[in-house]
Amino acid sequence: MVLVFLIQLACVEKEDFETFEMDGFIVGFNPCTINHQYRVGYVIISNDFSDTIATYSLSPKKFTMPAPVGLNPNRPLYTIPEHEFRYSGGSAYFPEFLYYPDSLIKNYPIKVTYRKALEHELQINRCRADFNMADFIKQWLFNQVIVVKASKN
Repeated sequence: MVLVFLIQLACVEKEDFETFEMDGFIVGFNPCTINHQYRVGYVIISNDFSDTIATYSLSPKKFTMPAPVGLNPNRPLYTIPEHEFRYSGGSAYFPEFLYYPDSLIKNYPIKVTYRKALEHELQINRCRADFNMADFIKQWLFNQVIVVKASKN
């Protein structure tokens, strides 16, 4: 019995992911997820505006509004009101961020520890061309991450 256990333990691959940390703030969302009621994808920009990531792991698997943000849906870090997700010219950014970027630094600051999403973890949702993908395409295709730890910054 012990021999079988040791063989199983030896065969299990340990997934060793490189993790990164970012202090930043939530500035937007994947409009496709809102328009078609998929799991909400958030856009996070670093404090110095040098990096932008997208993640679906900060929202519940089932679409809900107002939208909770955090790894524990029972105790979210934030609950973002529904009006922030209203159609804003098809942009991926919250309407308030487009006109008053300093306000979101105060509204939704976040510190995240994350890793790059593996190919099978990428969220690629079917979506009509009913918004401006230019705001979101780079993050959606190349900077999608899995948040391991999140806290208010």
